[in-house]
Amino acid sequence: MAQNGNIVQGAVADGVTGPRIVVGIDYGTSNTELAWAQTDGSAKNSMADLGSDLVVFKFWPGSDNPRVPSAISYSPTNPDTRRSQWGWSIDDDSKVLKWTKLELEPQSTKAELDQLRELTKGLDLLRELRESKNEGLMTDVPQHITKSAEDIVRDFLTKVSRVWYKHMKSQNQFVLEQVPLDLVITHPATWKYEAMNKTFRAAMGAFHSGMFPTIRNVSFASEPESWALYTIQNLLAKGHDVLIPGECFILCDAGGGTVDLVSYRVNKVDPLELHRIGNITGDKCGGTFIDKAFLDFLAPRLANLDIDPETVGTGGHMVFKPRSRVLLERFERIKHAFTGTGDASLTLPRGTKVVAGYEDSIVNGVLTLTEQDLKKMFSKSVNGTLGLLQRQMTRVMNTKYKGIPCQVTNIIMAGGFSESEYLFNQVKAYANKEADVEVQRADDCWIGIVKGAVLRGMGVGMAPAPAVIPCPRHYGICVSHRYEEWNNIGERTVDDSFHGQRMVPDHLSWLVRQGDAILPFEPIQTRFGVRCKFTKQQYDLGSSVRITFVASSIMEPPSTMAGLSRAENEVIYLDVESTMIPKSFLQKQSKSRGGSYLTADLEVVFEISDRVYVSVQHHGEVLANVDTNL
Repeated sequence: MAQNGNIVQGAVADGVTGPRIVVGIDYGTSNTELAWAQTDGSAKNSMADLGSDLVVFKFWPGSDNPRVPSAISYSPTNPDTRRSQWGWSIDDDSKVLKWTKLELEPQSTKAELDQLRELTKGLDLLRELRESKNEGLMTDVPQHITKSAEDIVRDFLTKVSRVWYKHMKSQNQFVLEQVPLDLVITHPATWKYEAMNKTFRAAMGAFHSGMFPTIRNVSFASEPESWALYTIQNLLAKGHDVLIPGECFILCDAGGGTVDLVSYRVNKVDPLELHRIGNITGDKCGGTFIDKAFLDFLAPRLANLDIDPETVGTGGHMVFKPRSRVLLERFERIKHAFTGTGDASLTLPRGTKVVAGYEDSIVNGVLTLTEQDLKKMFSKSVNGTLGLLQRQMTRVMNTKYKGIPCQVTNIIMAGGFSESEYLFNQVKAYANKEADVEVQRADDCWIGIVKGAVLRGMGVGMAPAPAVIPCPRHYGICVSHRYEEWNNIGERTVDDSFHGQRMVPDHLSWLVRQGDAILPFEPIQTRFGVRCKFTKQQYDLGSSVRITFVASSIMEPPSTMAGLSRAENEVIYLDVESTMIPKSFLQKQSKSRGGSYLTADLEVVFEISDRVYVSVQHHGEVLANVDTNL
C-alpha cells in the first residue's frame, strides 16, 4: 500500500472496492477539466486496465474542447444568442469574471485594500442605478459585488456539474441514482487551509445530494502528484525507458496560477514503486502572470484598457470587459507562439484610445511587441519556474535514501504553461548545465492532471486520498460585543459595569462553520482572543472567569444566546480561576465612573478533527479545556 504520497503500482485501498463512479475535477486559474471512470469493482492495476472507462468530458456549451475556460459572467445574455454565460459560451459584450482561483487564498493587508477599491467601483454603479430607475434597464447590475470568491467558484462548478449530470442522464437514466459517486478535487501544492476550505464548500454546493443522491466520498489530490501519477502511467504505456531504478526525477507542474514541483526516487520499475523525496514545493508564477505583465505593459499606453492589472490576485473580483477580453485573446496566440526570439504584432480593437506620447509605437492600429518586451512579460513566470527547479534540484541532490545520495536524471514538464516553447527551451538550457539530466514533456499537457485525479480516486498506482469530512456543526463562543460594531438593529443592550460602554450581551461568534472541510491528518485550528475583566478583590478571592462554548446543528445559527434551543445545540462552560493568571500579565484599567479594574487577554483555541478539543490559553499555557465528540 502506498503511504505518504509514495506511488506503488496496483495499490488499491480498502473502502474503494465495489462498483462506483470516480469524478476528477481540476478547477484551474485559466481552465477547468472534468474526467470520470465507472468500474464494476474489479481490480485495476494500471491506466491501461481502465481503457475506455476513463473518459475526459468534452461536451461543453459552445465547444467540444476537453477543457473549459474558468470564466463566468453575470451579465444578461442577448436574447438573440441565448448564451450560457460561462466557459466557452459568453456574449462578446458581457463583463466576465476570470482568475477567481487566485482570490481564494488569504490576502495581505495591501491586497485587501486593493480589493476594497475594486468593490467601490461596483458600489458607484449601484449609486447611479438608485438615482435613475431607467438606468437599471440600460446597465448591467454588478451582481458579482455581492458574491465572494467562494460563491463565484460554486456558481461556476454548479454549471459544470449540471452539464455533466445531463450528459450522464442521457447515457444511462439511473446510473447516478444507483452507483456510489466519489469526487476527487485537485489543488495547488502549497495552498493554505482557507483556499482548500472554500474550494471544498463550493464543490459540495455544486455536487449536492439533491442532484447526486449517491455522492459518497470527496477528497483532495495535489496537482503535482496527480500529474506524476498520470505521467508515469503514460510513460509506462508508451514503453519509455526514462525510469531507471535508483534514480530520481522532478515533475514540474506549470499551470496558470501556480508552478508546483514534486520529486520521486524510482525504487522499482516492475512492479512500479516510487518514493517521494522531500516536500512538494510551489509558487505563484504560472502563465496567468504573463497575462498580468501584458496588461501592465498596456496600462500606460492605452487610455481605455478597462481593467487595472494591479488587482490580479488581490482577492478583488477580476472583471474583464469586452476590450480587455479581446486583447487577452489576441495576446494568447502570441504567448503560445513565442520561442524566445522575434517580435510580434498585436492588432488593437477598434475604438482603442492611445495615450499621448505612445502614438509612434502604434501604426495603423497595430502595436509591435518586441522580443525584449515579450521576454520581460515572461520573466516573472520563467525565472520563478527556474528558481523553483534549481532549489528542488539542490534539495534532492543533498538528500540520501538509505545512505545513498539521490541523483536527478529527468525533469518532466506538465501543465498548460509547459506547452510554452520559450519556457520549455529555458528549462532545457538549465538542464544542459547539469550532467545526465534530460527534460521530458508529458502528453496531454492540459488534461493529464484530471486523468491523474481519477486514477488517484480509483486507487490505481497510488493509494486513494482519504475522504474530507464536512464539519457536522457550527462551533463558537459567547462574548459581549460593542454595540457600535454590531450589525443588527434592535438587539438588547447593556452598559458595561467596568468601562461603561454600550454592549450587546451574549453575542455568538461562530469560529467554525457547518460544512467546513476537516482535512485528513490536519485538524481545523482557529483562535479567538477574549479580554477578561475583574476587580482586584475578585482576583484576590480567586473568582472564576467563564468562557461559554457553543455547538449548533441549525443550518443558520442564531447570533445571540437568546436564539438557541437546547434541542439542536450544546453549551459547555469553561471556568478559569483568575489566580491562574500571573499578576505580572494583568493590565490595570480605569473605570468610567472612577476606580480601576484588571484585565487579562486570553485565547480560545479550537482543534477539530474526529473530535472537538477546545482550550482556554494564556501565553501558551492551557488554563481550561474540554474534549468532546464532533
